Amino acid sequence: MATPQKKKLEDEMLAEQIRRNEERQRQMQREIEEERRKLAEIERRAKEEAEKRLREKDLEIERLKKQREEEQRERELLERQRRELEEARDEALRKLKLEQLEAQRKAQEQRDKELEAEVERRLEERRKAEELQKAQSEAITKLMEAKREELKMKEFIMSRIAQENALVTLSVRYSNKIIAVTWGLGKDYKAAPNDWIGFYKVGQRNEKYREYIKTNGERKGSHNFTAPKTPGLYIFKYFSAGTYNEVACSDVIHIGPQLSLNASLVPAQSAQNKKWTIELQCTLNAGELTTSDWVGLYAASEKSNRRYIAMKYLAPMKVGESMVLTFDAPRTPGDYVFRFFPSRCRYTHVATSNRVRVENRDALHVETVRDDKTGRIVKLRVRAVIHSVDPNVSDYVAVYRIDAPNNSYVSYAYYDHSRPFIEIPPPTAIGSYEVRFHSALQSKYADVCRSSTFHVENTDWVKAEVTPGLVAVSWDIHSQPKSTWDWVGIFRVGASNHQYVSYKYVLPDSSALVRSNSIRVVAMLAHTHPQTFDAPKEPGDYEVRYFSYHVGTYADFRKSAPFKIA
Repeated sequence: MATPQKKKLEDEMLAEQIRRNEERQRQMQREIEEERRKLAEIERRAKEEAEKRLREKDLEIERLKKQREEEQRERELLERQRRELEEARDEALRKLKLEQLEAQRKAQEQRDKELEAEVERRLEERRKAEELQKAQSEAITKLMEAKREELKMKEFIMSRIAQENALVTLSVRYSNKIIAVTWGLGKDYKAAPNDWIGFYKVGQRNEKYREYIKTNGERKGSHNFTAPKTPGLYIFKYFSAGTYNEVACSDVIHIGPQLSLNASLVPAQSAQNKKWTIELQCTLNAGELTTSDWVGLYAASEKSNRRYIAMKYLAPMKVGESMVLTFDAPRTPGDYVFRFFPSRCRYTHVATSNRVRVENRDALHVETVRDDKTGRIVKLRVRAVIHSVDPNVSDYVAVYRIDAPNNSYVSYAYYDHSRPFIEIPPPTAIGSYEVRFHSALQSKYADVCRSSTFHVENTDWVKAEVTPGLVAVSWDIHSQPKSTWDWVGIFRVGASNHQYVSYKYVLPDSSALVRSNSIRVVAMLAHTHPQTFDAPKEPGDYEVRYFSYHVGTYADFRKSAPFKIA
């Protein structure tokens, strides 16, 4: 037999070994926490630096935009001055002044081009900054992933060390109201005849065991316990030498109702009732339910059991019976699950349903209303069917060119959810477009959904009709914004755009009768009546060309059919 001194020495050695192992684990844990703190600090600094750079770029771009607006106001002032001079002076002075204004306009155009180039350069710098930020974010993400892998490896090493140094292992299996507990002793653990295993409710002190058994010094073995009638979470603990010194504990087991959950998505039943629902079938496999047991609806990715979307309490039922609970389907598309919580388990769930996917059911319908005579689009009727976000009086729809960013809309209108649809002006420029819905509850330039593509066709025309001594000219231009710098000219067929026979600026005042270079025309921005030009004196083939300020000074974008002067 071992002497008391020898036994005491062995116990002290054992305690010292346990203490060293615990110290190693604490040291590893401190290293992990320090690495996490450093990683979070690196990520915070990088994010602050990126945000600062972007704010500086935004301020610079805003300054350039304000400068451009001032230039636009100056240009409008010059246009008004030109119109006043045209009305006040005779033909020669007006021609001279128009040439001066033309030079100013060219200089203005040059300044506009330089400003646009500067804006483009700034935008390019911002794009590069965003790309740099993205590259830095990717580098930080890779660094974080590497750190996480390193942390996982350290945790794995810690768990292996813990397993290798484990003195006692406990495993538990629960079936048919019987709990089978199995124990095994590590090679470094010295068993005592009065070692014992206690059965506890989770959270109870070591002195408050429900049942216990002695191991009689056996290095491995098993024992069957009768499951308690009170539902809840339970655990087994191993104690050494008749003391309350805990050596090991088992996994937590749930004793109580065993529930299976099956969820399915149910579409809307009618046009009046547009709500989609989720039906949850709950089947009791074992145990008894109480009125305090409950199920909660969660996003599948949600980690915290306290952040449920909706919850309902269950009603008592017999083993084998089922009940069906109906929940409103979440608005946000994604995967969702249900979790079962017995009342005595608080926010620890013991069962999970299958995943239910809520698809994106938002839709934006656009009807193009056309003029019966010209076939031109005169308005857009927009109807939004939005499920993923709540309606708001500040929601709006906007027209965009295909692939345009969300801050470059052509036109927009606030959306009235109380009406079946709203009408907005169509774009005039030729091209392909779409309408996008923006919610006030989301970020400023994030769209909720988009319509199908619609196309704006070319409906502009210029016509010329020859009568003795006169050329009757009419036009209808919608694809470009109107400007007092627009002009029409008569050209020989094949001549360059600089070789006009006669020309005239298009005035917004439809009642102004003006003359220039032997042209007599009442200038109209849209087609109402034919306008007369003095016919060219030399015979030949001619045509009329329309020039838009927004296309280019000498870039015609519409021509009449050729006509012959005899």
